[in-house]
Amino acid sequence: MWSFKAVLIDSMGYRLYGPSIYQPPGSVTNHVFQYNTDALGNYISKSNILSSNGRFNLWSGENILQINPNNLILTYYKETYLLSDQFMAGLCSITNDLVQVEFELSGNNIEYDITGIKQLENGKYIVYGKKIDNNLPHTTGIILIVNEILEIEYEYFISASESVTSIYTCTPLSDGTIILGGYAQQPDTDVEMYYCKMDTLGNILWQHTILSESTWEWDGAARVIEISPDSLLLMGSLEWDLYLAYLNRDGEVIDEMHYTSPNDMGGTGASICHNLDYKNLDWPIPLKGFELAMGNPLRQYLYFMDQSLSIIYEKELTVDPNYNNYLTDFKKTPDGGYVFCGYIDYPDFTQGWFLKTDSLGNTCGMPNCDTTLIVQNPDTGISHPAYYNEFVISPNPIADVLSYRLQDRTPEEFPAAIQVYNLEGKLMATDFIPSGKIKGQLHSSNWASGIYVVNLRVGNSVVYSEKVVKQ
Repeated sequence: MWSFKAVLIDSMGYRLYGPSIYQPPGSVTNHVFQYNTDALGNYISKSNILSSNGRFNLWSGENILQINPNNLILTYYKETYLLSDQFMAGLCSITNDLVQVEFELSGNNIEYDITGIKQLENGKYIVYGKKIDNNLPHTTGIILIVNEILEIEYEYFISASESVTSIYTCTPLSDGTIILGGYAQQPDTDVEMYYCKMDTLGNILWQHTILSESTWEWDGAARVIEISPDSLLLMGSLEWDLYLAYLNRDGEVIDEMHYTSPNDMGGTGASICHNLDYKNLDWPIPLKGFELAMGNPLRQYLYFMDQSLSIIYEKELTVDPNYNNYLTDFKKTPDGGYVFCGYIDYPDFTQGWFLKTDSLGNTCGMPNCDTTLIVQNPDTGISHPAYYNEFVISPNPIADVLSYRLQDRTPEEFPAAIQVYNLEGKLMATDFIPSGKIKGQLHSSNWASGIYVVNLRVGNSVVYSEKVVKQ
């Protein structure tokens, strides 16, 4: 089981992060891994950053804060196997892909869940999530102020009227204060969108709740971002619609909009904040959301909102429409487009994916706009047959000839091509596969010894990637 939860962009390409569980015979190994690709999404390398016999997880891209090209801070939560359903939270500083500092939050009969981290103007970090003290009747939101060497300086707790409270997003404001967004829920009631303003000493300056009429906490949670020094934008779900509202500096609603997608067959739509710098984006601005028609799989969307709070354009980013799809992070790319990552929840396991789009969310038909789907398990090399039924490469290692075979291909999956790259990103060979062709060979006698990446491309999508060794 593995999934992509965060994506970063560097000079070489992309770095993706997520949890994986590998179960060889007789043991269980759990990791937080880093998956490296070139600028075209071709696999370069994979490494395990953290390993444990506890089950790691990250919520989204908000769990990772990139300090500079060589340094980042990663936050996570982990389920221990010694205490069933007990969670601890952790932070670690990573430099040049190596863990430098790590500590974990734990306590007797206490569970921690960290959902994100942001940097404050004074150089310190704010870490947020929830704390579950099983000796108390309700959950509280938790805020940690952490210094540059990851020492906790302050710890604050947030609770909305003795209800279950959790903090999912944090936005440092231009006036030095902080906006926190999440949810609150009384026993046997619907979720309320909860948001508050806090100073750096932990004082709550104001707080508000809006009844979401949803029983799903992630759906009902509030996300608040700063659009300008005078305006805040609230995102959430209200009465099973996407809810957008402008707030004044006191958190009061001054304008609002309900949006039901024309593709939504009676389900719900919600949009969540990510770590784009909204204050420096041009209108319309992108929002990440989902739509759920009752009884059908979860589908992912990219919405574009103008200054009047109208959704003027939407683009579906669902990877596999037959199963629940989750979009966990996206970043703006240097060419003006976006790169997205997430995972598919199959019946017996999860599987990560990522894709590249242009500035309007289009995934094909334009330069530098390929849908790049990574479907190879980074621990076992085994891929799920979501985009092919069987693709076999032999032998491995190779000598003078690389053979491949496809079986039971459907006509709509063509045209396809096999492409081979070296680890520097140079294209070594291409073999186009017209409809009806199921096998072929590539001559490799003039390739230097080393590792190569073989991609199966269907249309504009890389649907399978595997490493081979040239002797």
